[in-house]
Amino acid sequence: MFLNRKERWIVIGLGNPGQEYERTRHNIGAMVAAELASRSGKKLSSHKSRANLAEYKLSTGDSVSVATLRCYMNESGGPTKSLIDFYKAKSDHLIVI
Repeated sequence: MFLNRKERWIVIGLGNPGQEYERTRHNIGAMVAAELASRSGKKLSSHKSRANLAEYKLSTGDSVSVATLRCYMNESGGPTKSLIDFYKAKSDHLIVI
């Protein structure tokens, strides 16, 4: 896939809050997003969109915002839309795990 220079990409890792979901298949998306942030040397920090967020740049100049949401998966639409609106990201630059 060709990446345009200096574009904003948003990666959302879905999961469910609470101890009963920790380290279960329900949180695979959130675990992958946390690993992406960690491998980029960033920590997920609280964001006003009901998400924990890490931001970094790729060697192409593109910006990446990796997020885990602080809500249940079935409530993920609102926080996801808030992030897209906040960054004015293109909808085809959204990756949901």
